[in-house]
Parts: sequence; structure tokens; C-alpha cells
Amino acid sequence: MGLRTLPLAAAFCLLATAVAGEPLRPVPRDHIVAVALEIPDTLRPRARPADDRRCAPDGAICIATRSYAADVCRTIEAAAALHGLDSGFLARLLWRESLFDAAAVSPAGALGIAQFIPATAERRGLSDPFNPAEAILASAHYLRDLRGRFGNLGLAAAAYNAGEERVSRYLAGRSGLPGETRAYVAAITGHAAEDWRNGPTPRPDLALDPGRPFLDACLDKATARRMPSFEPQLRPWAVILAGRDDAEAANLEARQAVARAGTLLSGERIDTARQRFPGMRTARHFAQVGRDSRSEADALCARLKGAGLGCIVRRN
Repeated sequence: MGLRTLPLAAAFCLLATAVAGEPLRPVPRDHIVAVALEIPDTLRPRARPADDRRCAPDGAICIATRSYAADVCRTIEAAAALHGLDSGFLARLLWRESLFDAAAVSPAGALGIAQFIPATAERRGLSDPFNPAEAILASAHYLRDLRGRFGNLGLAAAAYNAGEERVSRYLAGRSGLPGETRAYVAAITGHAAEDWRNGPTPRPDLALDPGRPFLDACLDKATARRMPSFEPQLRPWAVILAGRDDAEAANLEARQAVARAGTLLSGERIDTARQRFPGMRTARHFAQVGRDSRSEADALCARLKGAGLGCIVRRN
């Protein structure tokens, strides 16, 4: 509780008006005393952060509204260096999560620039997911730990998106990954989750703009709202297992086909891409197995049809 003083003369004036017929007489200055009124701290306005800034707990890194994009890029670079991450990887991941929006809230309840769900934020010691400086540092720290647990950046990204237990089940062969997570890993790293799981470990160039310093490239792309992402590197011919308007539905149907195919598709990489083939009015999401030639694609599709599965062959 805080205390505030108020001249008693004001109270005298109010009292005088309630006494009929009594004329108001001025109160000598030397008779004015002060009384202490208790003002709850909860009613006091909170101090605004200087320059509308949000800072890391130690105050070493701050992000201000007037220099937001530049400060975010500098914080990403510093956080990546602190935790031994590629700055391009961290920037791509945060852009994919929130478009660098510190106030972002997902339909699933993920919060802030790094999209921490409240339970994960609490577990990681993040007090305010909407503080971008604190959240970026917490995100980099978490990704470092995920890389240590799962062995590489691709699986770390998968765990950041789908959860650690889901990736553990995926690696143990007890579960697949959601289509959203597959697209997430491919867009950030340029490689499918299967590449990161099966090895050898990919070594992609994650620079935002090869040949340019990170800060320059990050600021240019953030202010232009154009952060680069990788698209699936499709092989020339596609053996299409499923085509749907929704990517997750296409992935689900493809996973079911893989399960029924047994050894025919064992170890095959399934790519999902939004495409419009000749004769189609609109694009759809197609889950496919790639081949380098028409003859190879036809041969695989024939074997799948022989096993009672549907497929079509198209040129990418």
C-alpha cells in the first residue's frame, strides 16, 4: 500500500456545505493539516517501459517499437550466437511461427513472436511470451536443447512445432508427423523430416540472402514482409498417392497408403506440394513419391496398383 496526503481544507469545505445557515469562513493557512489517505497500489497506473521497449531479464537486449524490425533482427543474431544456432535458421523459424509479430496468438493458444504455449513457456522459465526480447532468447535456448536431444536442426524444428513426445514416437516408428509439421520442417530447412531422421544429416545453406550479412538481409526481408522459405525439391516425375484441397487430408491419405503398401513404399520420401496440373481449374495439394524418369514412375505405380492401391503418374 502507498500513502498519499490531501489538505484537510478540502474536507472542511464539503462539511461546511452540509451545515445549514453556517457561513463559510476561510481557514487560516497555519491551521491546514494533512491527512493520510490509503491508495491501493492496484489503482495506481503502471509505469510505461521507457521508449515502449521490452527487454531481456538482464536488460542487455531490448526491442523498441520505433526500431522494431532492426531490433528483432539484432536479437535473433545475438540469441543464435549465444546458443550456437544458425541465425538464418532461427530467423526462418520465427518468421514461420509469427511473421515476427510480438502480439501473435494462434488458434491453438500459442503466444507471441516465438509462439510458446503457456505450459511450455512456464516450463522453460519464460515469464512473458509477449515480450519479444525475452521470447527470442527463450526460443533459441529451447531449440539448442531440442537439437541436443534429437541430434539435428531438422528434428529440433519438428519438435518445436509438433512437440517433443510426438517426435520421439516418430523416431521410434510409433507415429507419423502431422502434415503441418512436415511442411514446417521443409520450409525452414529445405529438407523433409525423413531426410533429417534417416541421414546422412543434411547441411543446407540457411542464409537469408547468400553473400549478404545477416542483419542486412533480415532487415530488408522483414520490412518487406518477405522472408524466404524453402519449397519441396520435387523430382521430375510424381507417383501421386493422394490429392486433396487440404494438405493435412492429402498427407493422411498418403500415410494410409504407405501403411497398406508395406515394403513397396518402405523408406520412400513423401512430398506434399500444392500444384495445378494440365486440365485442372484450381491447384490442389498432392502427396507424391518422386522418380527421375517416366519409366521409373510407371513401374512403381504399376506395382502399387498390383497391390490394390491407387496412384497416377504426372510430370512435375
